[in-house]
Amino acid sequence: MQAWRRLRVSECRSLEGEQVLDWHGWRMALRETGPDGQPQFDDPSMPFLQCTRVFVRTLALGWVFFDTFLDDDPWGIYAGRVASIPEYVNEGIYREDDLDDLPTGKIDKVEVCVTDRGNIDRIMLSVKGWRIWLVAAEAYEQMDGSLKLMDWDEQLFLFTDEEALSSIRWENAFGEPTTHHASDVHKGDPSNANRARTPLGNFLDAFFRRWFE
Repeated sequence: MQAWRRLRVSECRSLEGEQVLDWHGWRMALRETGPDGQPQFDDPSMPFLQCTRVFVRTLALGWVFFDTFLDDDPWGIYAGRVASIPEYVNEGIYREDDLDDLPTGKIDKVEVCVTDRGNIDRIMLSVKGWRIWLVAAEAYEQMDGSLKLMDWDEQLFLFTDEEALSSIRWENAFGEPTTHHASDVHKGDPSNANRARTPLGNFLDAFFRRWFE
């Protein structure tokens, strides 16, 4: 599993230097019924977009997506590739949007953060100096209409304001404080990336790496 997780980090880091052409998001509403009686996707007091999947179209790799996977109990983020954006259910609390407000250009930096449990819970992409954060999380609507923000969860929160991200009061199902660490691969030490390599790790590395070459 450690080799598999290292590979997830490597896939995310491989985006550094790529040219971003477009952003697209599969979005999930924050509230089933908003002030206008329709699902509420945006709330001025919530400084993020809640997505089920985020797509980035790059010049060399085509469409790259970010999604979450369940690893034991916590959720983590991973990256993958598709030839084109699949069809999505555009009804109710789900819709898709072109994220035209996000920057295009060269990804000059990628930061990958992992929790003490070993999952990727945050990814930062810096596009021409503009930092975009993806966080594994989910907003739960309460009976009084308020939102409980859970990290290490199934959806993706997309932030463009780092100060707003740092101000979020998170909860998680484990009752643990949220701690994040830069990954060994992020630090750029090849010896760390190849440490404890196993036959299974080599097979997974070869199998998945072809999508990012």
